[in-house]
Amino acid sequence: MYQDLIVKDMINWIEDNLHRPLFLNEIAEKSGYTKWHMHRLFKHFSGYNLAEYIRARRLSKAAIELRLSHSLVFDIIMEYGFESQQTFTRTFKQHFGISPGQYRDQPHWKFSRLCPPLNLSLPQAPIQTCIRWLPDTHLTGNNYPFRCSFGELVNQREQRDVQIWKEFLHGVKTIPPCVFGLSQSKIAENGRMEYQYSIAVDQMAGSTLPYQEPVELQGGIYLCFIYTGQIPTIKNFIDYIYLTYLPIHEVTRRDGPDIEMYYFNELSRYGNDYIQCDYCIPVEGYSYVNKVTMNEITPPTVKVGDGEMLDIFHL
Repeated sequence: MYQDLIVKDMINWIEDNLHRPLFLNEIAEKSGYTKWHMHRLFKHFSGYNLAEYIRARRLSKAAIELRLSHSLVFDIIMEYGFESQQTFTRTFKQHFGISPGQYRDQPHWKFSRLCPPLNLSLPQAPIQTCIRWLPDTHLTGNNYPFRCSFGELVNQREQRDVQIWKEFLHGVKTIPPCVFGLSQSKIAENGRMEYQYSIAVDQMAGSTLPYQEPVELQGGIYLCFIYTGQIPTIKNFIDYIYLTYLPIHEVTRRDGPDIEMYYFNELSRYGNDYIQCDYCIPVEGYSYVNKVTMNEITPPTVKVGDGEMLDIFHL
């Protein structure tokens, strides 16, 4: 158990220092073991070679920034400690099979080969998923655009979304059974991020809102994750989906907003932090589809999907 904690601390320290050169002697000194024993310990608990893990994490962080920002490749190289652009390009292509430029420009985002941060703590409950086909749907609600840098998006998105929901719940008289949250970010021509969050309801329920603005739900195939729990932990749930689940299952994300479907009850209306939510991500490559219409969207009452307990060390 003590060695397990040592490896956890080692993983956290590595994650916090990926932006600078890391030397195995330094990591061994932090762990309190010899370099040989540190390698053996890390391999035993994680299944990874330590040097390969560090390289894969750096490449994965660089790949995510390539997709989500207009940062110059040179700046990304410097940020994650690669020796030169030639070294970065060669290593990146060996790992992902395409060049950094091709990775940035591909129409869909393939999560295969992304290395998630290791976590020795497994989820407290099985991850429940299902595949849905949603039709193009006209909703009514409000759009909240936000222009920012990549760093501002990472640091301020959660705070902005929470404030938007507070304003919505304060202003609405009656909360419909299902409320949609749509979120999407893209890179603007000036290199800054354009992030938009929308809160909307079915048009039949639109009369309950203090404002009515068209919001379009883009139809297609979605991989949906079912969440039941407290509001503060949903961010960790979404982080787990993107940083761990999608890379492990090699999911290809197509263009379009993520769709959150919240099923409110009277307790949540009066401040209780218990919610039910389907978090749906637009995907490619799935053939089995449950087609649903908007009037068929109801709170989940039974376990659906694969219901698996993920163990990233034995996949």
